[in-house]
Amino acid sequence: MLFKAVIVVCSLLSPDECTTWTDQLGPYTTKEQCKERVMAMSRSVYTEMSNYKGKQWSPKSYTCKKLPGGML
Repeated sequence: MLFKAVIVVCSLLSPDECTTWTDQLGPYTTKEQCKERVMAMSRSVYTEMSNYKGKQWSPKSYTCKKLPGGML
């Protein structure tokens, strides 16, 4: 089974303004590896999205999606 890391990032000033980040390094063979990647992606939000569109951004949620066999 393979897992793909995905996080939702939202503006602190406009909580309904969100974007989805899908991991470009995976997929991962264990859910634990996927969660580790999600945490690394979440930390990078603060540097990568600092002052993007003049706003502060924060990770809101995450998922480790199970991929069907043969899918990346």
